[in-house]
Amino acid sequence: LKSTFPFVFLSCMALLRLALLLLHVGGGDAAAPKPCPAKCRCSQGRGKGDCGVIVQCKGLTAFPAAADYPAELDCLYMQAPKLGSLDAEAKERGLIAVPDTVRRLDLSECNLGELPESGLGHLPNLRVLNLEFNRLQRLPAKAFQGLSKLKVLWLTGND
Repeated sequence: LKSTFPFVFLSCMALLRLALLLLHVGGGDAAAPKPCPAKCRCSQGRGKGDCGVIVQCKGLTAFPAAADYPAELDCLYMQAPKLGSLDAEAKERGLIAVPDTVRRLDLSECNLGELPESGLGHLPNLRVLNLEFNRLQRLPAKAFQGLSKLKVLWLTGND
């Protein structure tokens, strides 16, 4: 036992160093994804059918730019009634900036009033879309064109 003690001790120390290195480099890091839009909270989900990368935004007065979203974004939740005061062009630019990796998009209570004529077809992975309570009066012909994976659409509470 005496002759193996230094080897066992060194092996334990080596494993400890490796674990610390992995945590530092990101191998075991569960930190928020980068980048993250201002006034938003980004988190890592459980994956496996659930959201992998989640962004939750509150109180926005403008849509984030495309570069502000984390890579591989799955689920985007916006609670931002002031987005309704944007002009049609700003709304369209903002919606086009949403990454095409998004599978769940919740824009409920954003007071959008309208969807862009170009629709949301640039989101081919979208499965769940919540547009409740947005004062929508009509939907453009191309609103959902190209959304072949869309399974759930909420439109409750619109005009």
